[in-house]
Amino acid sequence: MASPSSRPIWFMAIVVGALAVVPVALLIATHAWSGLYGQDAYFYQAYATGELRAALLDLRAPAPFTWPPGYPMLVALTSLVTGLGQRPASW
Repeated sequence: MASPSSRPIWFMAIVVGALAVVPVALLIATHAWSGLYGQDAYFYQAYATGELRAALLDLRAPAPFTWPPGYPMLVALTSLVTGLGQRPASW
């Protein structure tokens, strides 16, 4: 067996890349994908800076959300410190 130092660097890069990509590709191929894509990011942002932020300010339970509120909660809490800024007119 060849020592690791005698293998070309491109071979090692392919192996490391495959170790990172193959498991993720298998998960995506075998499970329903519901990650952030398309308009989902805007949906998260609108919920976080709208209903969730208002609920936090009013000290009440927020309305149900389609996905777990981890990212929206971080955005809502950050907006309490930084403010909302300018929203695009399309929101």
